[in-house]
Amino acid sequence: GEAGMEGSAAMARVTEQTTMRRFFGLGVIALALLYWFFKCLRRSTARQIRTAPAESSPSTAVTLKPGFCKIPVGYQLTIVTNDTVIDGEELSAAASAAASSQRSRITLKGSSLAILLEMARTCDLYVITQVTRDEDEQKVLSALEEAGVFDAGLNPNKVLFCETELGRAAMVRQIEPMLHVESSSLVLESLKPFIPNLVVVKTPYNASSLSASPPGRGGGNVAIVDDLSQYFMQASAPT
Repeated sequence: GEAGMEGSAAMARVTEQTTMRRFFGLGVIALALLYWFFKCLRRSTARQIRTAPAESSPSTAVTLKPGFCKIPVGYQLTIVTNDTVIDGEELSAAASAAASSQRSRITLKGSSLAILLEMARTCDLYVITQVTRDEDEQKVLSALEEAGVFDAGLNPNKVLFCETELGRAAMVRQIEPMLHVESSSLVLESLKPFIPNLVVVKTPYNASSLSASPPGRGGGNVAIVDDLSQYFMQASAPT
């Protein structure tokens, strides 16, 4: 009887050890599979990061039309419309009209429209507008559509809106464009360390803060202009 009990105990120990070895083996296999999975995931992610910025590489198939210059063809470009291609007072008037239930249209500045159309045609363009009401967003979209900016190449999904200057600065930093066009000296200062090329348009609101800078220059990566044509259009040859 004792021999039978000892045999049963021995068998139980063998079975327990076998079970433990199986669990251990399964654990090792599971760890190996997890290691392989995460290794492949990291490689896949690395490939995506290396290949994703296709839009940041310059395109050789598109060239600027005669008369235009310094537009970064094929690269990401961001532009704030406030006081650059849309008059700031017109945006304010649109907001006031919306508040009083009156209809008011927004139009793009004629002097800047041709440049905006060329940007849309040649660049990965993002258009940012600071507004205070949802109704103003629709008016900006309508103005862009009527002016033919979408037909020129602007993706409607890349028309962005924010309510504050900090919001537009955050958008630009997120996009990381090759060049950004701005009208706020506050946003300009916050972007200087991060964006390679900045163009700021003088307005009655930023003139005093920009007056200390030399004409045309606001720092190593900043150009100060009276309007977009001063930077993006070639000067006419003297006759």
